[in-house]
Amino acid sequence: MVVVEDEFPSIVYASLAANNTSDGQLRKVPRESTGSAWTGRLIEAIDTATGLVSLSPVHWMYGTRFDLQAVADRCRETGTLLVIDGTQYVGAVPFDFAQVQPDLLVVASYKWLFGPYQLGLAVVGDRLLDGVPFEHHWSPRAGSEDTSNLIYEPRYREGARRFDVGEFNNPITVPSLNAGLEQVLAWTPAAIQEYCGALANRLMQQLDDSRYSLPPAEDRYAHILGISLQDPGRIVSLVQALSARNVRVSKRGPVLRVSPHVYNTTDDIDALAEVLNAN
Repeated sequence: MVVVEDEFPSIVYASLAANNTSDGQLRKVPRESTGSAWTGRLIEAIDTATGLVSLSPVHWMYGTRFDLQAVADRCRETGTLLVIDGTQYVGAVPFDFAQVQPDLLVVASYKWLFGPYQLGLAVVGDRLLDGVPFEHHWSPRAGSEDTSNLIYEPRYREGARRFDVGEFNNPITVPSLNAGLEQVLAWTPAAIQEYCGALANRLMQQLDDSRYSLPPAEDRYAHILGISLQDPGRIVSLVQALSARNVRVSKRGPVLRVSPHVYNTTDDIDALAEVLNAN
């Protein structure tokens, strides 16, 4: 099983859990200086002995952009299952499931889909549609739509509905998610990425490049920016200084993570650059 270095903990924990049941080994692909080089190292790590690759198309800390299609093509060549965590990606970047053809795409709704906490979405590829759910309750069972005749049914519903969470028809969270999805579709992920790109370019033009650096545009997406510091020890004090100006960013490992969205303006970017350059 293969993941990249410093991957989001939930991906690693799930991979470790699968690893414990299959007697496999978990391999972490070391970080490279560019997204293309890191993608290359990842592809080199995938062979016919690789059972599973778990990947987020954009690194949650560094904003690194992976060549998802190249990874998917390699997985098909080797017969490797590909699980994509789209939480940091779907909704902010155009994504074609039919073209990439992962075996599983999972997305938490509260990030770029404008949905509520405690709700997520999954698209299941053909190879996993006969899988056994890890949550056992009545609604994924065949015929469960007929609540007047709930029996002890060993068969599951056909398709991905067998993986539904319990009480999935929540009258509060599901309408909230639907509203968020409709809004994202109205804006379009392509337009969101373009807008964030304009903000990211404005930030790069203003930053003191002797103390701060960002990956080149071709190696990152615009909605997650991992700013590297010449002195990473300053990150905590910078987060505090920015918070005092009502600018919210995050310390993520050795980088300062900035995540612009449609609700941000050029004034926000200017305030961010001003504080960074002054500290």
